[in-house]
Amino acid sequence: MPRLQKMIRKLVLLLVVGFTVYGCAHGPKIKSLPEQDITIEHITKDKEKQEAIKKLIIRKAEEIASKRMAELAREKQLKQKEIEKEQHRVLKQILKSPPVPIKVPDTILRVLILPYVDANGVFHQYSYLYLKVDEGKWLLGDYLLGPIKTTLMESSAKQRKRKKKLATPLR
Repeated sequence: MPRLQKMIRKLVLLLVVGFTVYGCAHGPKIKSLPEQDITIEHITKDKEKQEAIKKLIIRKAEEIASKRMAELAREKQLKQKEIEKEQHRVLKQILKSPPVPIKVPDTILRVLILPYVDANGVFHQYSYLYLKVDEGKWLLGDYLLGPIKTTLMESSAKQRKRKKKLATPLR
């Protein structure tokens, strides 16, 4: 008998804990009442007072809106000034640092070769073939200054005259 009582106590305790956790997890089931619209007629029946209240509400709304707009404009100006300072600082660092050439990378096309069996019956797994479609361009650096610039322009003109392949494999 005592063993049965212990099992019943454990079962009741387990049910109480389970229902408590379940109830807490789902939150209250109380629905809020819809808010009623309060109009000026509910506050006063006098038409003059109603007009005065309307004017007061409009004036206060305009004051609040103008203050908020001024705050937003100030925040925007501060952010703009911070951005300009940061851009100026970065530009100073670029000008102080030694010239480093910057190049846009080459345009590379990656082609997937699907698995196939060749004429000799050899099975080839899938693989990738990389093709250089376009040469990268230099954007910044000392190489554009002086006589090197003319040689670069001459060599690019010679390349344009020659017929160039659309893509060359990288191997």
